[in-house]
Amino acid sequence: MRRTALTWALAAATTASLALLSAPEAHATTLYVRTNTALRTSATATAAAVQTVTPGARLRSTGVTRSGYTKVRWHGTTVWVRSKFAKAGFGSRSLNRLQSHGKVAVLKVRHAFPRIKRIGGWRSWSNYSSDHRSGRAVDFMVPSWSRAKGKKLGNAVARYMIKNRKKLHVHYVIWRQRIWTTADRKWRHMPNRGSANANHMNHVHVSFSNG
Repeated sequence: MRRTALTWALAAATTASLALLSAPEAHATTLYVRTNTALRTSATATAAAVQTVTPGARLRSTGVTRSGYTKVRWHGTTVWVRSKFAKAGFGSRSLNRLQSHGKVAVLKVRHAFPRIKRIGGWRSWSNYSSDHRSGRAVDFMVPSWSRAKGKKLGNAVARYMIKNRKKLHVHYVIWRQRIWTTADRKWRHMPNRGSANANHMNHVHVSFSNG
């Protein structure tokens, strides 16, 4: 009887161990890299760098932190990244509710165009598209948009999105009452919607595919 009880206890312990190994980590979440940073073999600045990742890179957190570092999954292994350089939150509900392609684009633009300070994403309403409501669209607000330097900046952001359309999963771009789509691959004039904002004179609107 004792031997049978011991056998059952060992079997239960083995089953529990296997369940722990296969169960997903309770605190696992997607982190987005904010700036160029190294992934290291341990939670210290002197540890060997496995890889340097760029803004927008996605990492899977294990929920484990130590000495200002977070342990993350990377290509089938676990490494450490500076916690302040890889975060899940984007600072606003509007950006937090974006789908992943939009979030990556936000970080890329913030890094490449530091003059772009105001960025909008998800919102519960839209007069012309469901992309904002579904978290697939981002508005990059252009400072001094009516002046030459603002137009130059907006043009640069639009070109960046078109150039990197495959990598960023861009669906279409709207800027200064014109639209560029991946289907046409050329700019087309849009009807007048009555205001600078509705005509996208003051911001570059980018819609992304689902993801």
